[in-house]
Amino acid sequence: MQFPSLFIQEGADMQGRAICARCRNPLPEEFPIGEISKGICDECAEQLLHYDAVPLQQLIETLPVPIMAVNDDAVVLTANRTATELLGKELSEIQQQRGGNVMECNYAWLPEGCGRTVHCTGCTIRQTVMSTHEDGISRYRVEAYYDMRSENGPVRMKTFVSTEKVGDVVLLRIDDMEAA
Repeated sequence: MQFPSLFIQEGADMQGRAICARCRNPLPEEFPIGEISKGICDECAEQLLHYDAVPLQQLIETLPVPIMAVNDDAVVLTANRTATELLGKELSEIQQQRGGNVMECNYAWLPEGCGRTVHCTGCTIRQTVMSTHEDGISRYRVEAYYDMRSENGPVRMKTFVSTEKVGDVVLLRIDDMEAA
């Protein structure tokens, strides 16, 4: 099942006000139009995510870019096929894992684990996701660096990420990822 109006179309009513990409009702003036979801109202987000009208996995598979859905504890709930291919992992290796483990952050493998080391306090990816969870403000193309674990030792990675809160999850889009 496809949901093209949900994530592709932006819209405005006859008065030029932003409208929900799903129900087409006007959005509040202060409502930010999301770059990832193209803006859906809170009511539609509740219907889609909380009442299982559309399973989250099915919802993010409609997006052509690498997307992970992350909860407020920085645990990846799911990811779309584009993200699993980028990360070289099966979905089962991503679900219910902390973001640092999914991204192969070198520090995630320390005894304290992802999110619990001194290095995590400066993790731009983690801070971006957690800030969006807290304040609901989307972030676009935030530049981040991290040390990825590899057989030959850590590799410095440069990435750009975008976040958007939809219901009680944050959609984390990986815009670019390359060795720095």
